[in-house]
This record gives sequence, structure tokens and C-alpha cells, in this order.
Amino acid sequence: MEKNCLHCHCRFVVKRNPHQRYCSTSDCQRARKRLWQKQKLDSDNDYRENQQQADLRWRARRRDYWKDYRAKHPEYTKRNREQTKQRWRR
Repeated sequence: MEKNCLHCHCRFVVKRNPHQRYCSTSDCQRARKRLWQKQKLDSDNDYRENQQQADLRWRARRRDYWKDYRAKHPEYTKRNREQTKQRWRR
């Protein structure tokens, strides 16, 4: 059975699961997972709380992440400053 991938719209052969909607490329699988996560965050309070707690733990372990990132990516810092100035003007 052949179907069109919902992400890239290419044809792919369904081998096992007749409900498969995405092809096996990594970009399409990433899109499928992002959609699932978004839907899960919107509908499941426990999942949302668990993700928030995991995020807090990650940030606690990596307190200097954004400081280091900005030091290594000056173009990001410059672009962010310009966007902030534009928001302030509005």
C-alpha cells in the first residue's frame, strides 16, 4: 500500500502499520514527534507538569547555558538586541 507523507508529501510504501502517515526520513519523523508532543502538552496535564519539572531540573544543572551560548554566538546576541529594540519602539 502506498500513501503520501503528511510532512513532505512524498509517496512511501506502508510495510507494517496501515495507519502510518509519515515516511521514515528523519525530518518527517521529527515533525511527527513534534506534533505528538504539542498535542500531548495541550491535552495531558500530568505530561505537561512532568515536562516542566524536567525543564527546571535541566536548567538547574546548566545554569550558565545561555551565558555560554551568547558568548559563543555573538550574531545571536546582536540580532536579539535589535529585535528587543524594535519591540520597545512599538
